Amino acid sequence: MLTLSGLSEATTNRMVLFSLTLLCYFVILMINSSLILTIILDQNLHQPMYIFLCNLCLNALYGTAGFYPKFLFDLLYSRHVISFGGCIVQSLVIYSSICVEYSILALMAYDRTCVKSIESRGKFMQTCLPHLLTLLNVTVAVLFDLMFMRYVSKN
Repeated sequence: MLTLSGLSEATTNRMVLFSLTLLCYFVILMINSSLILTIILDQNLHQPMYIFLCNLCLNALYGTAGFYPKFLFDLLYSRHVISFGGCIVQSLVIYSSICVEYSILALMAYDRTCVKSIESRGKFMQTCLPHLLTLLNVTVAVLFDLMFMRYVSKN
């Protein structure tokens, strides 16, 4: 069993943190689901860039499903433990989501470079730039997490 020790100081604001995190999770679910349904139902959006965007939304649902439920559960209860197997599965889901996101963004970039027009570049910037910034943020966080695990003393 592994214990999460970072939430022990947040006992007074636990319900506020839970409410905001749950709200954030619901917003992620609603926005991604609505984008997926819009792309599926509108025949005009059945083009490669929008199909890739739909895949990004599906991947976002997959990645958030690997993180938010356990985090919300930990915010509700005072005992913050996870089994080793559960930790491995959660890590697998989060890291595979990151890898798939990079792959989809690379495909989107390749698709945009194949079509050389100013309109296509504008669509690429509108579609991919927020995801690239998010991935940059996650990548930096993962690198700091790995450095912390590797170089912090055991004391």
